[in-house]
Amino acid sequence: PPRSTLFPYTTLFRSSPLILPLLAMVALTAAVWVAMVVQRLSAQKRLRLPIDAFATRASTSAAFGPTEKAANHFMNLFEAPVLFYTLVAVSLATGVVTSLLVILAWVYVGLRAVHAVIHCGYNNVTHRAAAFLVSTLVLWVMWAHFGLRLLHPA
Repeated sequence: PPRSTLFPYTTLFRSSPLILPLLAMVALTAAVWVAMVVQRLSAQKRLRLPIDAFATRASTSAAFGPTEKAANHFMNLFEAPVLFYTLVAVSLATGVVTSLLVILAWVYVGLRAVHAVIHCGYNNVTHRAAAFLVSTLVLWVMWAHFGLRLLHPA
């Protein structure tokens, strides 16, 4: 049978403009993961620490201290962004994909990228908090917009 018969949502997933910001968010998460691995392995080599230094979060933090910025941000990317991933999946499943939702998705991903650069880079807490706050507000607006469109289709 044709692929679309086996996977009825294939066409929807490929054709939706929400797929690109979703992939961008995954790419951001992958980039932070790479930074985390590079930072940890470099620190392990430089400090001559045994692999057991990675045994627990506490031992990792104690051993690697400031080199854990990317690791801390990697964990952060599995907190609020989970609501982004969920919203994209539910939007695709219900067919509630609007231009505003797509624009807000890109804004959200952009703000999360800014948050990542700050957190993994110079780590100014005021700047980082502002990026986090605005990105999370955008996420709540996305959910509100989705909910309204779902309950009251145009």
